[in-house]
Amino acid sequence: VSNARCTTHIVESEPEAIQMFIFQNNRGKKPTLLEIIKAELMFAVHIAPGEKDVDVIISELKERFEKIYKSITQIEYSIDEDYVLLYTLRVFDNSLWVERDDIIKRIRDKLKDEPIKFSKEFALYLEDSFTHLVSFFTVNNKNYEIASLIQLGGIGIAIPFIIKAYRFG
Repeated sequence: VSNARCTTHIVESEPEAIQMFIFQNNRGKKPTLLEIIKAELMFAVHIAPGEKDVDVIISELKERFEKIYKSITQIEYSIDEDYVLLYTLRVFDNSLWVERDDIIKRIRDKLKDEPIKFSKEFALYLEDSFTHLVSFFTVNNKNYEIASLIQLGGIGIAIPFIIKAYRFG
């Protein structure tokens, strides 16, 4: 401890703060994939070339993630937030072959092409997925068939289908 040193880096802009979060996060716990993806989406919007409505889009993303985090508090004992992210990406890509280790790479690849469009669409998909799963695990859990499905466990393969079913009403 007597030989410890502290360094200071003054952050001057929101994009730089987001970048620091992505690359230098050291809060004593590893960030979730969802936290990393949130930062990636916001960073991509900040650095999107020629975008004039950055503040409006960032505000929209922040609102969506606020709703997502409220949903997480309702279902955190039923399903892990990073798995909801994975299942949402599977629904978004319409592919069950997306693996958890591929999430960050896939998101970054999609952000290269159309950062604004993808960030807005994917954040909406995430918000909807969390909202639907809150219904599934809480309100609709009173339904005998759904309660039975939840109690059986191991329903990970079914969750993308459940999210999609809720999306289509």
